[in-house]
Amino acid sequence: MIKPEVFLLIRLLVMTMMGILFLQSALDKLLNYKANQEWIDGYFAKGILKHQSKLLLLVLTLLESAAGTLCLVGIFFSKNIGNPIGFYGLFFCSISFLCLFLGQRIAKDYAAAANIQGYFIVCLIGLMTYLI
Repeated sequence: MIKPEVFLLIRLLVMTMMGILFLQSALDKLLNYKANQEWIDGYFAKGILKHQSKLLLLVLTLLESAAGTLCLVGIFFSKNIGNPIGFYGLFFCSISFLCLFLGQRIAKDYAAAANIQGYFIVCLIGLMTYLI
C-alpha cells in the first residue's frame, strides 16, 4: 500500500512543473504577443484555422494563464484534501494540452503532437492523485 504522503508529493511535483510550464508560456505570449501572433499565423496559414489565429492565441493564453495560476496556488492548499484548486489547475492543463494537440494535428505537425503526449500523461498522473 502506498502512503498518502507519496501521492501528495507526486501531486506537488506535477503541479509545480505544470505551473512553471504554463505560466512561462502564457507570459511569453503576453510579452511577445506580436511575434507569437505572427508565428501562429504562419503555423496555420495553410489549414482550416488560418482565419481563427487571433482567437486561438487569445484562448490558449487564457487557458495557460488559468492552468498555471491554479496549479501554483493549488500547491499552497494541497494539504487541505477537500480543496480542489490544484485539481482544477491540472484539469485546465489537460484541456490546454488537448487544444495544443488538436491544433498540431490539424496543422499536420505530427512530431510536435506526439511530444505533447508525454506532458499530457504527467498531467493525468497528477489528476489521478486526487482520485486515490
